[in-house]
Amino acid sequence: LRALLPPADAPSPHEALRRAREAANASLSPAAGNTAPAQPRSIFMQVSSFFASGQRRAVAGALAALVALLALLALPPVRAAADELLSVFRVQKVVFVPIDQARLRQLGDLKIDKSTLFLGKPEVSNTAPPRTVASADEAAAAVGHPLSQPATLPGAPASTVFTVLSGGNTHFQVNLATARQVLDALDIHDVALPEALGTAPVSVEVPAFVSTRYQGAGYDLTLHQSTSPKVTLPDGVELAQLGKAALRVLGMTPEQAELASGQINWNNTLLFPFPSDTNNIRQVTVGGEQALLVVGGPRNGQHGQIYWQRGDQLLMLEARGDSSAREEDIVDLLIRTAESVR
Repeated sequence: LRALLPPADAPSPHEALRRAREAANASLSPAAGNTAPAQPRSIFMQVSSFFASGQRRAVAGALAALVALLALLALPPVRAAADELLSVFRVQKVVFVPIDQARLRQLGDLKIDKSTLFLGKPEVSNTAPPRTVASADEAAAAVGHPLSQPATLPGAPASTVFTVLSGGNTHFQVNLATARQVLDALDIHDVALPEALGTAPVSVEVPAFVSTRYQGAGYDLTLHQSTSPKVTLPDGVELAQLGKAALRVLGMTPEQAELASGQINWNNTLLFPFPSDTNNIRQVTVGGEQALLVVGGPRNGQHGQIYWQRGDQLLMLEARGDSSAREEDIVDLLIRTAESVR
């Protein structure tokens, strides 16, 4: 999953989804739990570390595997020429979609071998061990774009460490028969997966990214940043149809999925699911954009993460606290620091 998802203004899909939820409000089912107004975790896929039990981690892992596949496939291509066999696009927007525990359990209980979602083993290439560099300029040169850094920290850092991670390329081919079995097992019969989906491999090129760790008196922060993955899909896939399928898998009713799918700009939108009824996961805003905040951790220390996107830049800020740290202090530190990232 880490390999698949490291990670002119268009109409905001966040606002579109909000409008879709409001318009569908009269037909909402309390059991669905997916369109209720969100309360005020990685691209690096560390969300499951905050679930309390092994069972919940297993359920989250199964959900992540399924949604990672659907989310990547629910993004439409930008055609370079009408006769191209493959189309290429980059993620530009992320929509955080709440999913209730009933759907999580249903996904975890699916009697389907998740490995059969692919024809053959996914291939991963061009990976290299992480390496530490001496400065922000050197890190920026290694990844090919300027780095963002927080303008506000609780105090001058005693230590700042820049680590460059290589990213990599992943290729996999969807087993269309198994993907359809998943929809059948979830009793989803109002959407269909196109035949073209299984005719050619999907390629995901994950750019190199930088992790910068700032340590000072009373704080320990790490900012992870990268640009959007480059995804190549088989030509001829009806991607709006796949987007609707993803919304249905996440628990929306057919009516809700139809309405939301029609208003989301699938040209550049990635769905990012999160449990809607878990107290330590909630939506916030950073720089006017939707973000996902996660807090929790063991008794000997609090942890927190906040995920957001700015243009084609994907960011995640992580905070670690000692045994005396309070959750509200971690939340305040994360939001204040994230807002200052420039």
